[in-house]
Amino acid sequence: MSRRSRIGALLDRVLTTRRLVRAPVPLYRAHLGWLLGARVLLLEHTGRVSGRPRTVVLEVVDRPAPGVLRVVSGFGTGAQWYRNLTADPDCRVSTGWTDRRPARAHRVDPATAAETFDRYRQEHPRAWSVLSEVLGAHLPEGAALEEAVPVVDLVLTPGTRSEPAPLGAPARALLGPVSRSEATAVLLGAAALAVVAGASAPPVGPLRRAALGLLGADIGGGAVAFHLPSTRAAYAERSRGLPRDLVFPALHVHPVAIAALSGAGIRRGLLHHAAIVTTAAALHAVPAGAARYGWAASGIAVALDRLLPGDCLPGWVAPALWTKLVAGEAAVSASAGR
Repeated sequence: MSRRSRIGALLDRVLTTRRLVRAPVPLYRAHLGWLLGARVLLLEHTGRVSGRPRTVVLEVVDRPAPGVLRVVSGFGTGAQWYRNLTADPDCRVSTGWTDRRPARAHRVDPATAAETFDRYRQEHPRAWSVLSEVLGAHLPEGAALEEAVPVVDLVLTPGTRSEPAPLGAPARALLGPVSRSEATAVLLGAAALAVVAGASAPPVGPLRRAALGLLGADIGGGAVAFHLPSTRAAYAERSRGLPRDLVFPALHVHPVAIAALSGAGIRRGLLHHAAIVTTAAALHAVPAGAARYGWAASGIAVALDRLLPGDCLPGWVAPALWTKLVAGEAAVSASAGR
């Protein structure tokens, strides 16, 4: 047996082992499916006999149009999820930041299926070389691949959003209508930087260390939030241009507070704060989609902080703050079409 055949046989065994196939499901249920990227999805459908909700993890083989995700029933028309969708095409889809979005399924015609397989073969030749053996092993004798293997489009319902996170009014005002997955990412970012801020604090008392941890949590959560589609869109809608858009970064006096708590000196914090507000203002003058300018400015700020005389701010401060306020402002500018 060739190496490719052995890999194909192993993959076939994995795909027919229930525990292995369902291994990613807990990640989606914990709203961490974004860790798996946008090339896989969780499909929630209804059992045709039991009427109970069912789930399956599938690969997204193509995105032929906005709001359309194309999947393949590798085990033909006998796959349970395909039979369930044939009986009831209404379903929900989770992939990337999309969380339990309503959708409707329909099978594409054989010609479109053939085009999908050809495109997948060209874009993912190594994966195709293995998957084609698995698909071929379950084909009826003499059947054409595009006719025997269903290719299904999952069309996201227009005008619907991902299932929103159960947030209070203040959190919704800050983050926008984020999904549960997006809210989980924000919480993880806040928790991670709170730990870093508290652990890397200079020798200070417990209250100062706790205060640095809280500031770190706010910056870490914001650094993630401003790169989420829902938050960017919400802030882009509120955008009123200069000088109103500078109120938000101007109110972020975190560098001053961190400098005071860590012993770096108020002047150091004021310098960082002024640089952030100035760069955020400059981003209004650059073309839409120029987030790279924000990242470049962030790198310059980190370098200057290390070159200037005196005590530096803790190492995490400049990258995290500039990721939140400067690169975040660039991302919002791109969403607003500025």
